[in-house]
Amino acid sequence: AFMDRVSLGERGFYSTPEINFNRDTEKGEPFFYYTTGAAVSEVLIDRFTGHLKLERSDLLLDIGESINPGIDRGQIVGGFIQGVGWVTNEDLRYSEKGELLTYSPTTYKIPNIQDLPEIFNVDTIHNPHHQINIRRSKAVGEPPLMLCLSVWIAVKHALSCVRNDVCPRLNLPATGEEILLRLTELNDYSKEHRTIDFSALESEVSLVVLPSSSAETKATV
Repeated sequence: AFMDRVSLGERGFYSTPEINFNRDTEKGEPFFYYTTGAAVSEVLIDRFTGHLKLERSDLLLDIGESINPGIDRGQIVGGFIQGVGWVTNEDLRYSEKGELLTYSPTTYKIPNIQDLPEIFNVDTIHNPHHQINIRRSKAVGEPPLMLCLSVWIAVKHALSCVRNDVCPRLNLPATGEEILLRLTELNDYSKEHRTIDFSALESEVSLVVLPSSSAETKATV
């Protein structure tokens, strides 16, 4: 090709059709199509340390007709785990001058193989009705990342079990430090508002009346 002076490269331009989003009114169609999915995650929280363990995640995505199922699956898993790091580990820290301190994997914790859930199910919906894209396929590079919010919501739900299903405020990312802070707040609140229901302890509590001029009552547990 070089000797014959034949170009091995080419370039072109593409304009996404049917985009008519009005930024002023915030109405219209901002995207050509949508990649939809759902996720359910289970987490385990250590109430003494705030340590978070992702035990299970189930993912389901509509990706049209897959051109290469292996590549699509890799993109889904990679995007989801990247998102797990975003909502649990990758905390942005700044100096007093406003300089970003956590600017690389050497200064903040990124997910590794140990952060994968023990049970990890990934499935896709075969959808031949997606007619508008190349070979009826859909992009799966970034959409799976948003499914990581199922992990963050699972953490909030776990924390809500500490104090009568009251859902606490939880900042992103839900680091061990953040979780431990919320656990401390919930435990302190529970101590301040703790009441004892003696009717529920009848089998364990015996009341003994001691004879005296003031008639004392003693509870023995």
